[in-house]
Amino acid sequence: MLAAMNASTYRTRIEKLSGLLADEGIDAFFATSPITMGYFRGYHEGGGERFLTMAVSPAGMVRLICPALSESQARRVGFDDIA
Repeated sequence: MLAAMNASTYRTRIEKLSGLLADEGIDAFFATSPITMGYFRGYHEGGGERFLTMAVSPAGMVRLICPALSESQARRVGFDDIA
């Protein structure tokens, strides 16, 4: 069984991504794949036919845009900003 990543690993990944966004003048990064969201935040849920995306700003702010049925799982893995 694989051990879950710790929060600092995910923070470091988000910091690197947000730095790249700032350096390149990109306003936001949107992840819709469970694999990508898992890499950056440990959240491996797919939206299926529902809209589900994780947005990252150059300032390092992370927001999950998801249906209400996904909110409790998202909070369990550490998302605070959920729309």
